[in-house]
Amino acid sequence: MKKRNGFAILEALLAPASFGCLACGRRGDPSPVLPGICRKCAAEVPWIERPRCRKCGRPSGCPDCARGSARLSAWICNRSAVAYSDAMRDWLGRYKYRGDQRFAEPLGRMLEQAYLRLAEERGRLERNAAIRGEAAVDAGVLPRAFAWLQNALGAAHPAGPRAGRSWQADLLVPVPVSAVRLGERGFNQAEELACLLAGRQGLEVLPLLARSRHTGKQSFKGRAERIADMKRVFVPDPEAPEMLRRWLAPGPVREGRALRVVVVDDIYTTGATVTACCEALAELLASCGMNMQLYSLTWARS
Repeated sequence: MKKRNGFAILEALLAPASFGCLACGRRGDPSPVLPGICRKCAAEVPWIERPRCRKCGRPSGCPDCARGSARLSAWICNRSAVAYSDAMRDWLGRYKYRGDQRFAEPLGRMLEQAYLRLAEERGRLERNAAIRGEAAVDAGVLPRAFAWLQNALGAAHPAGPRAGRSWQADLLVPVPVSAVRLGERGFNQAEELACLLAGRQGLEVLPLLARSRHTGKQSFKGRAERIADMKRVFVPDPEAPEMLRRWLAPGPVREGRALRVVVVDDIYTTGATVTACCEALAELLASCGMNMQLYSLTWARS
């Protein structure tokens, strides 16, 4: 009996460690796409593969973006990886509020999928527009009257590290958190996700924005209150012009194409946050004489 127990212990020690899913806690086959997540949980992720709203990326109809004011916003479009289901709310809550850093990697991989879809979509639109001899910046999203986003400013910025691709972002700008939130959580989830994406795709992250004031939790507020709360809450970081100068200095200049700036956040709800961020970025980049196209990329769309 003792010999038999000894073999069992030896077998357990030599056997590979079994996989435990971060999401469900059960043992099972690991997903080849999402680190730390089992195949079963990965198969239930509510990916947004074909957004119905071309502006905000919502998978269903979107009355908000039908408003004229939404169509005239400073940003071109938002794309999100997943719909904000109960399961996704739990994943984000465990990472963002309970500090489970193990979720950072799978959430970052999910955000990467949204970025790749954005890049493929924008590349296709720009290729088609080039064939027609048109600018792709509006591409069914912005009216031609707002082509100032493409040509009203300067023209110089460096080529990205993947200049051979048909479309890639030049800069990722994470949505900043207040000092209060940073103290509570110990990290900025938008910045962490942006850095994970940048590391995998060879992109640049610059924290060009700062918060001018602390705001209460947006999850408890309605649409009108969120929009009012976000007015002028984001401003250019005092070091932003110098960050841009250093970033521009070693790079080659590409003529005739706008700087592609992608604002990164964890979740898109009403668009108030991305709008406020892009308004501040538009002012900053205009003051630096830069031509720009502004986009939004979020992990989830509520």
